Amino acid sequence: MSPARRRRFLIKLSLLAFGLVVGLVLAEVALRIVVPRSRIDLFRYSAETQRFKTMTRNCDGTVYGVPLRTNELGFRDAENGPVAPKQPGEYRVVVLGDSFTVGAGVPFEALATTLLEAKLRERSVRVLNLGTAGYSLIEHALVLDEVAPALQPDAVIVANYVPNDYELKTWRNNREIALGNITPGRESFRDSLL
Repeated sequence: MSPARRRRFLIKLSLLAFGLVVGLVLAEVALRIVVPRSRIDLFRYSAETQRFKTMTRNCDGTVYGVPLRTNELGFRDAENGPVAPKQPGEYRVVVLGDSFTVGAGVPFEALATTLLEAKLRERSVRVLNLGTAGYSLIEHALVLDEVAPALQPDAVIVANYVPNDYELKTWRNNREIALGNITPGRESFRDSLL
């Protein structure tokens, strides 16, 4: 390749890289303008549970401009308050998962768990969303031990996301915060997903 041609190639490559950076900066600015700020204090850290991080019970707020409510157990639900007792003939499914299961920014009616329950309603199936943002398989197992028995599930679905659902890093960090060994920064809901 001749020196003049190499120089033109490097100039084009530099312009392309510069254009990508400018495009990403503009996309970030647009998202910050368009996506509403979250107005909710959703998470609690406590050594009272081996999960160390839970969602606030009976919380009612907005995440990404969409209402998000938690029930008495601290999981996403249509209403605040207690989960209704299991009815005779009811088949109960609990769904464990992380932020994808919680579905922040998604209307409750459009959640996968809500849609699944609607499809199975005529068969007396109740689907309970037990997802919490940032949870891994460790926390899923702890939810099964701590919460699920009282709900009397007939089936359990675990929604995984690879790779973070298989890492210990977040659980260890939550433990350190709950034990008072480190102070959490001002965590936004978006930050909790990472």
